[in-house]
Amino acid sequence: MMRYPAMAIALLTAAGCLAEATRAGAQPPPNPAGSLPVQPTSDQIGHGRQLFDGSRPLSRGGPACSTCHAAATVPAAGGTIGPDLTGVTQRMGREGLVSALQTLYFPTMYPLYAAHQLTPAEQTAIGAFLESTSGQTSPAVRTTILMAAGAAILCGILFVITGALGRARIGSVRRRRLPRSARRLSRRGAPA
Repeated sequence: MMRYPAMAIALLTAAGCLAEATRAGAQPPPNPAGSLPVQPTSDQIGHGRQLFDGSRPLSRGGPACSTCHAAATVPAAGGTIGPDLTGVTQRMGREGLVSALQTLYFPTMYPLYAAHQLTPAEQTAIGAFLESTSGQTSPAVRTTILMAAGAAILCGILFVITGALGRARIGSVRRRRLPRSARRLSRRGAPA
């Protein structure tokens, strides 16, 4: 059972869109490009975040980006099918991001969005949100750091416990074995 009901709905929507696009052999109509504002407003970034995480549906019925992708500041950490889009403008550049949002030409995305392309306003809002993630830590990196820190702490605790219990065991073995060894050596005539 999924922990986030909205994510389950988004996955079902994505599967339905894929089936519909594959069955219909859909060819996307020409899609006008959105633009990335030079200085996105907090409203544009917030709107893009809502579109990305699925809390606001896309107007043409496509699945939310977080169905497959993760990005910084998305609460449910997003999907893991597609790449983490945190700081994507640093990798693709502004023009590359505009082009990617306009065409969604990636092999796994094309069937899903062929009949459900993003509107120019959605492209602009999602682009503004993705651009705002530049310089932030992705959820995957945060999770990895937390897991490594937790593992290091657990290893430290186990090391301390093992050291304390091992020291007591070694001491008890020495107390029993040392007098026995001394008696054996004295019987053989060796100086104790």
